[in-house]
Order: sequence, then C-alpha cells, then structure tokens
Amino acid sequence: MAARLVLYRGKVPDAIRAKIDDTIGRTMYLVQTTGPTNYIQEQNSSTKYRVLIGAVQSCTCGDKDVCCHLLFVMLKILRVPRTNPVVWQKSLIDSEITTLLSGGYSEETNARAKPAFLRRKLAPETPEVDETTKKQVATRHALVEGEVCAICQEEMVESEKNLTYCKHGCGNNFHIDCMKVFGESRKQSKEPISCPLCRHDWGDSALTELKKEADISNRNPLVHTGTTCKQCQTKPIRCNRYRCLQCKHTDLCERCFKSNAHAKHSFVLRKTHKGTWFPALRSLRDALLSPQAINDLEGRELSHADYDLLCELDAAEKYPLQDYLMANLVGDKLGAAQAKAWTPASPDVSNWSRLAQAQVTRDLNRAQSQDRKRRQKVALVERKLQHAPGLSSLLPLQLGPLATTIDEPSRQERIAQAKLEKQIKVKAERERKHELAKSRRQEQVDHEGCPLSLLG
Repeated sequence: MAARLVLYRGKVPDAIRAKIDDTIGRTMYLVQTTGPTNYIQEQNSSTKYRVLIGAVQSCTCGDKDVCCHLLFVMLKILRVPRTNPVVWQKSLIDSEITTLLSGGYSEETNARAKPAFLRRKLAPETPEVDETTKKQVATRHALVEGEVCAICQEEMVESEKNLTYCKHGCGNNFHIDCMKVFGESRKQSKEPISCPLCRHDWGDSALTELKKEADISNRNPLVHTGTTCKQCQTKPIRCNRYRCLQCKHTDLCERCFKSNAHAKHSFVLRKTHKGTWFPALRSLRDALLSPQAINDLEGRELSHADYDLLCELDAAEKYPLQDYLMANLVGDKLGAAQAKAWTPASPDVSNWSRLAQAQVTRDLNRAQSQDRKRRQKVALVERKLQHAPGLSSLLPLQLGPLATTIDEPSRQERIAQAKLEKQIKVKAERERKHELAKSRRQEQVDHEGCPLSLLG
C-alpha cells in the first residue's frame, strides 16, 4: 500500500469548513466522467474544471488546497458525509480510493433509497407513441422520493414542473436547465448530445427542443421571473421566493433559505410570482442552537464561519425584529419600550396580506411628490423669465433643455437651473451696461449742444 503523499489532517480547517458550506449551497454540473476524473462546470459559466480523485487531489481551477469543485465531487456525487475526514484530505491512500469509488463512504439514507430506485428502473414498461413524430418514445418514469438529477445532483420535485426525461432510451428524469448545460457542453466539445445515464443519442435537434421546454417551464406561475438567489446565483427562483427584510434586493431560493444562509436577518416569502408576502420562519433555528452545537462552539476557537451562529445566540427567544417590522410596515405605532418587548406568540399573518399593497401605495405617493416638486421648479423658472425685461426671446430656448429634465435625477435639475440663472444674470448685466452707456452718450450730446450763456 502506497504511503500518503501529503500529511494527514485529522481536523477540518476553518477555510475548508467555509468551503463545504458554500459548496452545499451552490449549483454545479457534472458534464463528463472518465473513471476517477470528473469534469465540473459552475452555474452561469462555460468553463469546465477537471477534478481528479487519487493519491493527490487536484483540480484545474488553480486552488492549491481542497477546492469547491473537489468538494462537489465528494459531497454530492460520491455522497460522502461532510464529517468524514476523507473530504478534506489533500492526498488519499489506495484503500481510501477503492472504498470511495465503490461507494463505501456514502451516506446511509442514499444507500437505502438506491435499491428501490434500481427496482423501478428494471421493471418492463410498454413504450408510448409520440403524436407529432409518430415514433415510439420511452415511458417516463415516476419520480422516486429522494431521487436526484444525475447532472446537478440535487433533488428533483415534480411540482416545480422543470423536468424533462430521456424519450429515446431509459426514461429517466432530469432538470431542463441541467440538460441544457449538459447539451451545450457536448456541443462545445463537438460530441453528440446523449443521455447522461443510458448514453442514448438524443438527436441533432435536442438542444432546440430543450430550449422550447425551458421557455414553457419559465411561464409557470411558480417561477419568479427576473429574480436571482443571492447565495447560489440560481435564476430564476422557483417555488418559494424568500426576501430579506433588512437588505435591499436580497432574495434566496428555498434550498439556500433552509440551509441557514443569511441567518442573521429576517425574511418574508412569496409562493407564486405575483402572490402575497408571508412571514418566513426558519425550521433550522432549533437545530442551530442545539446543545451539541453550543458544546462544539465552547470547545474550539471561533472563526469567521461562526458569525451567523453567534448572531443567533445573541438574538431574542422569538423573532422580535421580524414582528416589529411587520407591525410598523402596516402603520401601527410602537414606542421604544414596546418595541423591545415585542415578542408575540405567533405573528399576525393577516397583516402581511396588506403589506404589498401598502408598499405600492407608498412608492406611488413618493413618485407623485417628486414629480410635483419638479413641476413647481419649472413653473418658478417660467415666471422669472416672463417678468425679466428683454428676456422673452430666451424663454423657449431655456425651457427646452429644462423641460427634458423633469424625469431626470434632481442633480441634473440643479445643474440646468444653475446654468439658466447664470444666463439670466449675464443678460440682465449686459442690458444694464447698455442702458448706462446710452444715457452717458445722451448727456454728452446735450452738453455739447448747450449755449455758452447758459453754461456761465
């Protein structure tokens, strides 16, 4: 048995612990596998990284330590528990590699679900006929509880209506977006698009059909169009959309919210694209503050990764900030003493049905007030120009640029108004000097034409 090339690490480093948390909350894609070599592609990126599991753990991303791509292979593809020391080792021995590739380190929950999944796949089924092409297509398999997509290794949910399946071979289900990424990767490598599981060719028009299916899926009311998860960068967000009450434009998907991301702030959730906002309570709060977690915190040094946990320990017993904001946003007045003691047994859910309408009303009133102030400024400038002598010719010239700034930011309005006032002052000063010179010339003419007898 070969010796370990890099020193064994018995305790997970703080940097690796943070990477593990980040990897669990991120979406990546397995686009190719060749023995112990896996090709990983990140979301919203076309770059593929080659990850090698062996005596020296390596990845082409350039990270000298265990990177997120290698952790994706360990945690999500090989299903190794995050507490197993194999996860954070930079070097593996032969016995560890053999056990790893044979599934010996896999979690028990996945091991129990696998036999039922295999029995369903082996069951004989009658093929169906496609009405458009009049060709036989494979029967689509029903989802098994806990079944994951073979590309992103995330659980598939039938209610999200974002799934496709292998119509030409095995009938297995995949995420539509994952198959798009997989197909584009195969096309970039100039290889035919085939099923990731049965390797059956999907044909030349597979990518076009996947794009059509994606367009139909995105019109689902459960798809929050135009939103992006702040944690995993998934877009658009499907099913429940969680919005932070304290941060601007901070949304989370359901998976990241349940993984305790952004735990120091309170959230509201919306189930459909134009649905009503409701309070979102974290189910992982009790697990986060469990006695085991507190004992583990007392027995080791603190790091930046423990910030959210410390914020939870410092928080009140219930959700005071969330309930306080909920009361204030609907117009109730609370004093300082009441705000500190604001810990109701259960949040008033009926108030949240008026929250969205109240926010729209406030935005509309604010926009109308700003538009009214801008129009008052324009009217004031018009009156100044009309009462100024000899400046009527400047009125259409100066109000033209100013009128175009009605919908512009206030800074541009101030600049235009300052330029206008400066031009008015220059014109008035020029008129004053002209009148003064004219009067002096008239006095000189009168003085020269006056008789000498009158001068004496």
